[in-house]
Amino acid sequence: MDDLYECLRAAGVKITTEIEDKPYGSREFGIQDPEGNRWSFGTYRGEPRPGQGR
Repeated sequence: MDDLYECLRAAGVKITTEIEDKPYGSREFGIQDPEGNRWSFGTYRGEPRPGQGR
């Protein structure tokens, strides 16, 4: 996650939300592409589905 963040920053991508650890266990950041679309990246896996372990 940090490598992707640094790569995008070095390429001049507009960072809209700085990378940070969230209280629910995710590490996240956000960007905006040249067309104005916002993208979010994170590591949170969510809750397992019934019958599936981690």
